[in-house]
Amino acid sequence: MIRYLLMLFGFLLVLYALREWRRSRPIAAGLLVLALAGIGLVWFPQVADRLAHSLGVGRAADLVFYSYTALSFLMILNLALNQREQHQEITRLARHLAKATVQRGLPGSGESHASGAGRGPGDACDDDPATAQNGSQTLP
Repeated sequence: MIRYLLMLFGFLLVLYALREWRRSRPIAAGLLVLALAGIGLVWFPQVADRLAHSLGVGRAADLVFYSYTALSFLMILNLALNQREQHQEITRLARHLAKATVQRGLPGSGESHASGAGRGPGDACDDDPATAQNGSQTLP
């Protein structure tokens, strides 16, 4: 029973690695190698014993633990790279929004609204009766 569960996890890891191939080939390749090696070792545990002894590890269980540690490191690295990519995208979007705000002359861009330039529906100004009463701007 445990063999089939381990196989399922191995195949899920293979699918994850294939999905990540476009984003980070070295990470995906490492995941593929470890997943396929893990699947093979599940079906041939005697190979795991021989491989463990040839690598200087006393038991196959220790080899599995070390492989899991390497796999975890690769997955954490992959998550960190994804987070970095998202942070860079957010920075690009914020810069684009800031430039668009300044170009349109919207409130908060530092331009004067006395002439009414750049005002649209819902934009508050000092001569707006809605803000003159309570001194705060209403949001659209």
